[in-house]
Formats: sequence, C-alpha cells, structure tokens
Amino acid sequence: MKVFEFTHPGRRDENQDYAIHKFLNDSVSVFVVCDGMGGYSNGGIAAHTVADAIVDYIDTHISELNCSSLLKSALNYANEELYVKRLSLGCKEMGCVVACLLISDMTAYMVWLGDSRIYAFRGTKEIFRSEDHSLLNDIKKIRTLDQAEYEKYASIVTKGIMGTETMDSMEIYMMAIKSEDVLCLCSDGLHKGMNVEDLLNYGDEQLQSYLEKESKNSEDNVTFIKIVV
Repeated sequence: MKVFEFTHPGRRDENQDYAIHKFLNDSVSVFVVCDGMGGYSNGGIAAHTVADAIVDYIDTHISELNCSSLLKSALNYANEELYVKRLSLGCKEMGCVVACLLISDMTAYMVWLGDSRIYAFRGTKEIFRSEDHSLLNDIKKIRTLDQAEYEKYASIVTKGIMGTETMDSMEIYMMAIKSEDVLCLCSDGLHKGMNVEDLLNYGDEQLQSYLEKESKNSEDNVTFIKIVV
C-alpha cells in the first residue's frame, strides 16, 4: 500500500485542516482528514483534537475488531475529547468536519460528517464518492438553486463533530477493495477547486508540485490523502 499525504493553508493565514494516517498492523490502517469549522473558535485545534483522538482510539481498541462499531465508537470518543478541549479553552463553540477511512483485510470502512469527502477509483472508473452533509445538498433534493444561493450556502454543513453532549447520526459504509484500487480523502478546499480524478494522473513528485502550485491560489485550506492499495 502506498500513501501520499498533502496539506496546505492556501491563501489563508492558518491551516485549519489536518490529515493523519497510521498503519496499525499488517492488515489494518486508518486515514483521517478533518477541517475546522469556519466561524467557530480554534478550528485548527478542533481538527487536530478530533483526528488524533480517532486514530488513538482505533489503535488502542483494534483487537476488538468489529470495524463498523469501532469507527462509530472512535468518532464518539473524539466528540468527547473535543468537549473536554472546548471546556478547557473556555470556548462556546468548536467543531470540525471529518472523513475517516479504515482498511482491514481488503475491506474499506468509511464514515464522514460534513463536506470533507472520500472517493474510490478502480482503474479509471469512480466507484464511490461520499455525499456531502451540506445545506446545498439538502435544498437540491427539494428544488433547483440559483447561482446566488449556491454562493450563499456553499460553506454551510449540516453535520460535524462539535464537542457537544449529543452526536450527529452517522452511517458506516463498507466496500470490498482490490489491489491497485485508489482511495482518496480530501477537504472541501480541494474538491471545490480541483477535479479529484485528474489528480490520479500524476506521480507523487508531480502531484506534490502541482498541489503546491494550485494551493497557493486557493481561498481555502487544501488537504488530500491518496492511498493506492
């Protein structure tokens, strides 16, 4: 398995995205992208707290593998950790969106809250894309939006990890994967400004250069993880 990881602040002063991955044993690995919520306090701290808590929980409890239950428990634990962090900092509101992928014995277990995404490709074909938890998506299911509405609601998510006493509902998606499949996680700063499928055409060095160049012009933080199984 080959992993490429990239994060960049874009044109912003602070990078409130955070990416982390860890190989837990020969057959299990975990990948997380978190994006601090704009308008709330300490988005970067929220992203780090949640992502690290998810990985630490899975690492500690890996012997309990039921992967779906493990992922749900990990996100609930991360919410509790963010709750403690929020209180310690005296913040009324903190939060982040999250995309998490757990690979175990050639099965991908995926969960996300918000508009960070998970993609899977087999050859040149996209075989999975997570659906954003966003106000735009909710409205589009009811009616057509005009351009002004797209711009107005583009950054509003309907799910995330907020460090509150209750957690948003979550679903675990499971998919069998094959050798040479490519799985990607990214923040909205990447998928709103670039075509994820196009990034698969680059080798890692070319991809690093391309993302650095494009990210310098991005109005948002940019984060990307590519996994070649």
